[in-house]
Amino acid sequence: MFTIGQKLWLVPFTRYYRQQEVEIANVGRKYLTLTNKNRVDKDTLIISNIGACYLSEDAYRASIATEEAWKELLKRLEPHRWKAPDGISFDEIEQVGKLIFSDAW
Repeated sequence: MFTIGQKLWLVPFTRYYRQQEVEIANVGRKYLTLTNKNRVDKDTLIISNIGACYLSEDAYRASIATEEAWKELLKRLEPHRWKAPDGISFDEIEQVGKLIFSDAW
């Protein structure tokens, strides 16, 4: 739920613009209008061709940390692509699968 006056953290798609806090001026059915007149898709928090918004700078930093941790995990799993690491059981692999993929595992 978004409200007028709520602050968001804008992260531009290009490095030529700086990250900044922006404010919601209007809440519509599909879009949020910011005080700088840009429109943000309420579902994706994307401003077309400009950047992405996050609920806060901390939320953005947490998102980046999560993505970097995921990349590191995949990098470390690569040598075990075709064979499970020694000492890991089926139950442990199943636990990890359920943790990452929920009920779809």
